[in-house]
Amino acid sequence: MPQAALLGLTRWVFGHILLSMSRSKAPAKRESLVAAAKRFFATKGYEDTSMQDLATEVGVPVGSVYTYFASKQALLTAVIEEGWAEFSNQLAQGLAAYKTYETYETSGDSALSALQQLSFLIEVALPRLFSDVDLISILFAEAGRASNLEAKLNQLTELVISIIEAYQKSKGPPQVLDQQAIKTELAILFLGSLEAVRLQAHAGIGVQSQDVLAVLQNVVEATLGCSLPKSRCSLPGTEEPAESAPGHQ
Repeated sequence: MPQAALLGLTRWVFGHILLSMSRSKAPAKRESLVAAAKRFFATKGYEDTSMQDLATEVGVPVGSVYTYFASKQALLTAVIEEGWAEFSNQLAQGLAAYKTYETYETSGDSALSALQQLSFLIEVALPRLFSDVDLISILFAEAGRASNLEAKLNQLTELVISIIEAYQKSKGPPQVLDQQAIKTELAILFLGSLEAVRLQAHAGIGVQSQDVLAVLQNVVEATLGCSLPKSRCSLPGTEEPAESAPGHQ
């Protein structure tokens, strides 16, 4: 092979190797940018954070940031939506497990399955969300800009209403629920819970996440007129919770 052709082939091979290495690093770099943006937006604020701040934090030229995100607004949207999607997807996976649980473990006991789903929400899913104080802080700070907080509240409230309706249906003729009133009450509970967690993290108000969760459980139990059993499922990547307590009323 002529030397010029060999040199050209060598350059082509090394060029593709470098391109492949660059592409393999791209997801990790993007993930680092999202993580840095979450920290900065939560602690420094969106307006006071520049793309240069984030580039310096991650250790890349500022122009590289725009390779992944067209603007700071796009990066903010990614932080919020990807953070919420992680919680939402894990919640959906956990609740889906109760379809199997209802079929094989409770002989089709829909009432117990519904109570287990509520227990999973309070004992497992919400604590995971409460642990992400940066995301909670951004949701509140950017409520009027990018957080789409109303849609996220609707997602949670509609989920709880559907579980309550399934429980009531399993216990006899379904009661007519004032869904708007329930949605309002649940929205107040969720917003108050998230704000209490945020304030505890930043100002130390003496209200721990466990206290907030206990209040939520008390409200649910008072509404249903029965105690919740222990959750039998965990989020992906977590340890299995303890065995559930005996039945329900």
